[in-house]
Amino acid sequence: MRLHSQIEIRADGAVGEILFARPDRRNALSIAMQAEIIACLADWAEDDSIRCVSMRGQGVFSSGLDRNEILAAETREAAVASSKALHRAVAHFRKPLIAGIAGYALATAFDIAVLCDLRVMASDAVLGKPELSLGGAPLVMPLRWIVGDGHARDLALTGRRVGADEALRIGLVNHVVEPDQLAVATRALADDIAAAPLDALCMTKQFFIDQPAPESWLPMEHDAVFDRNLGVRPQYSAGKKVRT
Repeated sequence: MRLHSQIEIRADGAVGEILFARPDRRNALSIAMQAEIIACLADWAEDDSIRCVSMRGQGVFSSGLDRNEILAAETREAAVASSKALHRAVAHFRKPLIAGIAGYALATAFDIAVLCDLRVMASDAVLGKPELSLGGAPLVMPLRWIVGDGHARDLALTGRRVGADEALRIGLVNHVVEPDQLAVATRALADDIAAAPLDALCMTKQFFIDQPAPESWLPMEHDAVFDRNLGVRPQYSAGKKVRT
């Protein structure tokens, strides 16, 4: 395992593993962490020995973007750019991606988990999209593909948190396991996928990427939140609920 500043990575056999390693900050997605994830995915996209990649977090999956960086004027532009880049890196990754979700995956972390191909969730974990109560519109397109329009509208418009049983029932996650089995179950699923030929995996994944292409919806959804809302709603950056 190689230790970067904010992630740990392991390439074992045909599986690559990314472990978010900022437990003191609830694995908040900082500019540095996002850059490391993007670089790792770029390397593994071109490494023919890697056929499947999983992402997990120490303790929890992630609380979302690092709010301190979004709040600070000197880092806000870079924080917005890094979020745009991370969403695209995950959406365009040419090999299967699995999210192993412990604790919680909220806001941007929820989006990253949804952009993965498969999700394994600990039985005590929760998922949520609190953006609406902070004055920002959540990403909806990938969610609609997975759970359907009705459930997607419920989750996006209420911002409520979803437990593992409901997430499995509505198809938001593929497997629910006991917390102490999450790492093992995520790895087992990755091994099953990685047993297939690389060219078949990449071709299949490309079908999902191409229809519809990420650039047909990411600019209208993810980017618009920052380009329009962030500049005019300081409450959004401050994490304060707004009612108007």
